[in-house]
Amino acid sequence: MDDLDLEIISIISKNARISHEEISRMLHISRQAIHQRVKRLEESGVIKGYKSIIDWDKLGESTRAYVYIKVNMSNFKDDIKEYVGIKVPNLVVEECQRIHGDWCVVFKVRAKSTMDITNFIDQLWKVKSTMDTSTTFILSTIIEDGVE
Repeated sequence: MDDLDLEIISIISKNARISHEEISRMLHISRQAIHQRVKRLEESGVIKGYKSIIDWDKLGESTRAYVYIKVNMSNFKDDIKEYVGIKVPNLVVEECQRIHGDWCVVFKVRAKSTMDITNFIDQLWKVKSTMDTSTTFILSTIIEDGVE
């Protein structure tokens, strides 16, 4: 990977729908060269995929929160499968990360209401290794996926 690949990645990360032709004009390189580089970045797994940024407020799913869990770590690999497998109507898990510090796992969730998030937390407590939870509701988003 060279500086040109990094420039291409930077451009695509800001606008995944940009055409190879437009990238080639921006970087003064042939469209074919851009196509080959993007294909190589995709095949190597550097570019994992492309996504849209959705305005969930317009779809009525504006309640978002970070749900932190303190977990007994003795069976973490098995227990995390249980946490990730929790399904609650009207709730989407956007992200789940293992973290270091006071908490072990953090979920970023989106739902239609606070009751949906409450139901999710109730399900978390059914996993035997759950030691504590804490929830922080998101009031507004300033930057999402690098976009203001």
